Formats: sequence, C-alpha cells, structure tokens
Amino acid sequence: MQPDAFASAPVTAWSPAAEADQTAQRTRVQARPAFTLMAHRERWGVQNGRIRPILGRIKHMAGLSNVDVVKGVVKTKRAEAHYIERGWTIIPPTTLPPSQAKRPTYIVRPQGRPDVHLAYWEQAFPGSVQLRADEALRDEFLDYVAETLLPPPPIYVLERMRDDARAEYEACSDRAQSVPSYKPLAKAAADRLKLLEAELERRSERETPAASEGLAAKDEE
Repeated sequence: MQPDAFASAPVTAWSPAAEADQTAQRTRVQARPAFTLMAHRERWGVQNGRIRPILGRIKHMAGLSNVDVVKGVVKTKRAEAHYIERGWTIIPPTTLPPSQAKRPTYIVRPQGRPDVHLAYWEQAFPGSVQLRADEALRDEFLDYVAETLLPPPPIYVLERMRDDARAEYEACSDRAQSVPSYKPLAKAAADRLKLLEAELERRSERETPAASEGLAAKDEE
C-alpha cells in the first residue's frame, strides 16, 4: 500500500485540554485545494538575482479549468491536456530537487488542517491567516524545474523583460529626484536590467539565425 502523500500527524487520545491546545496551534489560513504546478515558456521573471520561471497551478476543484470528478475521485487529465495545448509544461507532483528527495510530493498539509494544501516552501503559522515563503527552498525548486524540465526562456521574452526593466528604471529614476523612497526601486530595476542585458548578450553569442534562401521574382506571383 502506498503511503498517503499528504498524511498528517498520528491520531492521539482526545481531551478538552489537548483539543484547546491543538486548536490554538492550528493555522487559520483559508482552505486551499490540492494542485498541480505548471510552467509556461513565456512566463519568466527575475527573482533574487536570477531569471526564474513563474509557475501556475491547476487547482483540483471540480468544474474549474476542465477538472473532473469521477466517482468522488478528482481527475486532471483533461485540464492538463487543455494547458499543454496552450504551451504549458505540467510539473508532476513527485518533481523534487535532490535535497528534498525524502518527500513524497511537493505538496504538504499543515497539521490539523487537511483542507489546506501548500507547496513545501510555503509556511503557515499557528493562529495566523498569513503565509510566508521560504525563498531559499522556493528558488531551489524553481532552479531545478528550469534545469530539468524547461527550455531556456526565448530571446523575445528576455527582450520584453529587458524593455520592461528599462522603462521601470527610467520612471523610478525620474521619480526619485523628488521622492527619495523611489531610489531603492530604481536600483532594483537597474539590477534587473543589467542581469537581463548580460543574459541577452550571452545568449546572442550562442544563437544561430534560422537558415534562409533567396526568393526569385517569379516566386512572388
């Protein structure tokens, strides 16, 4: 028998005091359905100094994005096919970097909250409705996905990101002349711009233009 990938703590004997203590320790995060992560070749961003994929999620909810429920069992095949046709890459739940190999999947559930499904780098806290990401764990996962499942971001995507960073830098730099609080935003945009320009230069040196052939005048008719 396969272990429950989302198993919570073992059941213990009930007592009023224990129940009160457990209730106080439970997170108050809103219910979140199970999910499947996915990535698109055009969805990239700069996070913590590196170009990393921006992930999407297929939520395992009946009737949402072609998700089906058959005899009480959630089926995501139609949903996955729908997104694959639109350029997405499905990331199987068992996809994990080597440092996380002991986990069954990338999905976890906070103790006492079987209705809450999180990525393992998302942290919930007792009595709180807020989530916080462990950026080191998240970035490690994104880098692993980028290296093992995805092609590099297309040149035109990098160019668009560069143009956006340049526009943001220029706007924030102008604004910072009169509003000092914009200086960190201008610096962050400048750092992104420098990173993207360097990546474009590196990629351009390795890219080979597509072959072409001359067009005779009669071929235009």
